[in-house]
Amino acid sequence: MRLIAAISKTYLTTGHWPGCHGRERVQRIREHMERAEARRLQPHYIESFFHEAFQRMGGTTKQREPRRYEITHVPAPVRNRDRLIGIGEPVLPRYERIAFEKSLVAPQGQPLAAFVCPGHPLLDSVIDLTSNATAIC
Repeated sequence: MRLIAAISKTYLTTGHWPGCHGRERVQRIREHMERAEARRLQPHYIESFFHEAFQRMGGTTKQREPRRYEITHVPAPVRNRDRLIGIGEPVLPRYERIAFEKSLVAPQGQPLAAFVCPGHPLLDSVIDLTSNATAIC
């Protein structure tokens, strides 16, 4: 990422993309932007991964409103993993609501939801347990 940032900075300040001229330069920029967009984590991918991985760990989510879920019990392995890797907020034993899109966190007239995204302790614990499980296989 540092290399991309340095190249982008060079391009933005000098107007020259290293090794490119004219149409080739525009094509390289377009390809770079398409790759960056493809690598971006989309909320629906995170949501899909979380539901499947959490279920494999013994957890259940119940949809309460469209794309908003309740977790009545977070399995002990998920809570315990957070105690090992967590540095901020702890994983709670239950969540009244969770959402994977920022726009769904606080809709009017509905309970506030935890925004589950990269960096949230619940998601981080699930990812860590999943990656350790696949490393063993």
